[in-house]
This record gives sequence, C-alpha cells and structure tokens, in this order.
Amino acid sequence: MIKSEYKWAATILGSSTYALKTQKGADYVVFDGFECAGALSVGIYLKGNNNTVRNCWVHNSGSVGIGAYKLNGTLIESN
Repeated sequence: MIKSEYKWAATILGSSTYALKTQKGADYVVFDGFECAGALSVGIYLKGNNNTVRNCWVHNSGSVGIGAYKLNGTLIESN
C-alpha cells in the first residue's frame, strides 16, 4: 500500500505521460489519498490486476483521470 499520511497532502505532479502508474505484473497495489495533477496523458494508470485507487484527487490530465484496461479485480472508489 502506498498511502498519503493526510488525504491529498501528498501531491504527485504528472510527467509527459503519467502521475502514478503500475507495470504489468504489479498486482495488489493500493494508491490511497494522493492528489495527482497535470499528467499529459493519464493521471493514474493501472496495468496490474487487483489494484486499488481510493481517496485520490486526480485532475488536469491530458487524456483521462484513472485508466485501467482489461484487468481483473480493479477497485476504484471515493475519488
């Protein structure tokens, strides 16, 4: 689990691609409580199975806020 101590107190500034990303095979990762801003593509991009994004504030992304495609067990809640 990767969690901000205080909700939205940890800000991840996006790059030319993503703010946060898991690689294929990185399963059961949890991102909790982050602010992700300004990614030029996808704010948070999940490529592993059974990953969770919760309590995050994702904004000003060039494409989509949270992307998870053809995965099993993805949970996106309270964002």
